[in-house]
Amino acid sequence: MQLKGKKYLTVKEAAIFLGVNPQTIRSWDKRGKLKASRNKSNRYRFYLVPQLQQFKESHKVRKYNKTRP
Repeated sequence: MQLKGKKYLTVKEAAIFLGVNPQTIRSWDKRGKLKASRNKSNRYRFYLVPQLQQFKESHKVRKYNKTRP
Protein backbone atom coordinates (compact mmCIF):
# COMPACT_ATOMS: atom_id res chain seq x y z
CA MET A 1 0.00 0.00 0.00
CA GLN A 2 1.34 3.39 -0.95
CA LEU A 3 1.18 5.99 1.79
CA LYS A 4 2.91 8.72 -0.19
CA GLY A 5 1.22 12.00 0.61
CA LYS A 6 -1.61 10.43 2.65
CA LYS A 7 -2.31 11.92 6.05
CA TYR A 8 -5.12 9.58 7.02
CA LEU A 9 -6.63 6.22 6.06
CA THR A 10 -10.18 4.87 5.96
CA VAL A 11 -11.17 1.78 7.95
CA LYS A 12 -10.57 -0.44 4.92
CA GLU A 13 -7.20 1.15 4.15
CA ALA A 14 -6.13 0.92 7.81
CA ALA A 15 -7.09 -2.77 7.83
CA ILE A 16 -4.97 -3.43 4.74
CA PHE A 17 -2.08 -1.46 6.24
CA LEU A 18 -2.20 -3.50 9.47
CA GLY A 19 -3.06 -6.80 7.75
CA VAL A 20 -6.32 -7.37 9.60
CA ASN A 21 -10.04 -7.48 8.87
CA PRO A 22 -11.87 -4.10 8.78
CA GLN A 23 -14.14 -5.37 11.57
CA THR A 24 -11.04 -5.80 13.75
CA ILE A 25 -10.22 -2.11 13.23
CA ARG A 26 -13.77 -1.16 14.30
CA SER A 27 -13.54 -3.47 17.32
CA TRP A 28 -10.20 -1.96 18.40
CA ASP A 29 -11.74 1.49 18.07
CA LYS A 30 -14.73 0.50 20.18
CA ARG A 31 -12.46 -0.97 22.90
CA GLY A 32 -10.12 2.05 22.84
CA LYS A 33 -7.12 0.12 21.56
CA LEU A 34 -6.98 2.32 18.45
CA LYS A 35 -8.41 5.85 18.31
CA ALA A 36 -10.29 7.01 15.24
CA SER A 37 -11.03 10.55 14.24
CA ARG A 38 -14.43 11.25 12.69
CA ASN A 39 -15.38 13.12 9.56
CA LYS A 40 -17.63 15.97 10.73
CA SER A 41 -20.07 15.73 7.83
CA ASN A 42 -20.65 11.97 7.63
CA ARG A 43 -19.14 10.63 10.90
CA TYR A 44 -16.97 8.08 9.03
CA ARG A 45 -13.89 6.92 10.90
CA PHE A 46 -10.43 7.79 9.69
CA TYR A 47 -7.03 7.04 11.13
CA LEU A 48 -3.92 9.19 11.05
CA VAL A 49 -1.01 7.46 9.30
CA PRO A 50 1.59 8.22 12.02
CA GLN A 51 -0.77 6.75 14.63
CA LEU A 52 -1.15 3.54 12.60
CA GLN A 53 2.60 3.30 12.03
CA GLN A 54 3.23 3.65 15.76
CA PHE A 55 0.51 1.09 16.54
CA LYS A 56 1.99 -1.38 14.03
CA GLU A 57 5.46 -1.01 15.56
CA SER A 58 4.29 -1.38 19.15
CA HIS A 59 1.83 -4.27 18.64
CA LYS A 60 2.31 -7.59 17.05
CA VAL A 61 -0.63 -7.73 14.67
CA ARG A 62 -1.75 -11.21 13.67
CA LYS A 63 -2.33 -11.32 9.92
CA TYR A 64 -5.90 -11.83 8.74
CA ASN A 65 -6.05 -14.95 6.61
CA LYS A 66 -8.59 -14.54 3.80
CA THR A 67 -8.35 -18.23 2.85
CA ARG A 68 -9.77 -19.78 5.98
CA PRO A 69 -10.89 -23.41 5.71
